[in-house]
Amino acid sequence: TADIGRTMPGWPAWEAGIKPGDKIVKINNISNPDFEDIFISVALNNSPEGVSLEIEREGKTFDVNVVPRYDAAFGIQRIGIAPATTLEIHKIFAIEDSDSPAQNAELHLKDKILKVNGKTITTESDFREIEQANPGKELTLTVLRDNKEIDLKVTPSVVARWMIGLSCATTKIEGIKKESLAKSLGLKKGDEIVKVNIKDVTGFAGLVNIVNNSPDGKIILMIMRDSGAKLIVFTKTGEESVKEFFGGIIPHYGLKVDSTVEGFPAEKIGIKPGDTITAIGGENISEWEELLQIVTSNKDKEMEITWERNYERITKTIKPKKNEENAHGLIGIKFREKRIIRQYGLTGACMVGTQKTIVNVKRIYLTLQGFFSKRLSTKALGGPVLIAQASYESAKSGMGKLLYFLAIISINLAVLNILPIPVLDGGHLLFLGVEKIKGSPVSEKTLAIANYIGFAMIITLMIYATKNDIMRLFNI
Repeated sequence: TADIGRTMPGWPAWEAGIKPGDKIVKINNISNPDFEDIFISVALNNSPEGVSLEIEREGKTFDVNVVPRYDAAFGIQRIGIAPATTLEIHKIFAIEDSDSPAQNAELHLKDKILKVNGKTITTESDFREIEQANPGKELTLTVLRDNKEIDLKVTPSVVARWMIGLSCATTKIEGIKKESLAKSLGLKKGDEIVKVNIKDVTGFAGLVNIVNNSPDGKIILMIMRDSGAKLIVFTKTGEESVKEFFGGIIPHYGLKVDSTVEGFPAEKIGIKPGDTITAIGGENISEWEELLQIVTSNKDKEMEITWERNYERITKTIKPKKNEENAHGLIGIKFREKRIIRQYGLTGACMVGTQKTIVNVKRIYLTLQGFFSKRLSTKALGGPVLIAQASYESAKSGMGKLLYFLAIISINLAVLNILPIPVLDGGHLLFLGVEKIKGSPVSEKTLAIANYIGFAMIITLMIYATKNDIMRLFNI
């Protein structure tokens, strides 16, 4: 089984009502899948009905179909789930360019966190909630080390997000959670809320504001969907009912400004609700995610931003600002994923080995498809340095994990070796096929030229992959 530790709000698994703590006991025809099986099944899905999941929750099982969504950042289809973790520390890392609070507190790998400020924690979510809520405030961690409980003091780093202070949330519903209040009222994904109690609304902030300021009682929402306009009645019974209603909705983000934050750069240079952002940092943009990525990567550097207002284009200089007020805490640790060790006999091991080989061949196919379609960045390519790092991490997890990793490397090399590239075995097979079709061997001159080209391709690929390794190593 695959234990789910987290679902991403607005993603297909979240919409389907899948929760942290659920177990996936079957996906399509694969029983007891691991996350690798799930990753491949989701990525290769081409059925309009999506993937079929059998979920176990509190001892009971139920079936649910989930339609994957394409994730441009990863270049593949995903459903938005992450594996469950233990509370054993697996990795310690630095926060941005500063020291690691975890390292300064003398936390060790394999320490198991039991309590924070005397409060027992049982899941990673419990820990992250406390960690994020206490930036710059000292915490007492009770950890289990060598079968002994010890207390350690740690102060989470203050991590603030770079932002320009605007939101482009629309009233169109991007995602809606199954069994939520909004869903029970009849709202659907793709609906656009255009009026609240006869008042026009143009942005999500305006929608929330009108609902919050309305007296308790019936609130009439006018929505637009493909079939036309529809009225939906929401009965407000205090703040909790409003939180419950909006808690089941994820709005669509565009580039039309919904609201600005007082005191932040966007407001200071004159951007107003209703304006449409068209370019930033010298790049034309068409999606909200592009805006976020450019702002985050530029940090405190000045850049130009262009927006439209009443068919007029305005360009000004803007400099992102750290949102210190809403900063969160981070101590720099990663927990170990939950693992189930399975033992097989000779026959069972051969069957599982064959199944995993097929899964990894499919993964290679997905990767190559992503590169050639430009949906996956070539910056993800790794060379000898990345292989060495991954080998080291695998070795730390035991001989079994290392052997499994080496087997994956062998499968990768075997598949790449049969690609129709001169100098590789696949290239030789290609020329044998050509010889069979034309009835005579390919000329030595043609073979020599093809081999030079193939050799140049392989060397270029190796140099590029090694360059990526070096850039990752030095965070360039």
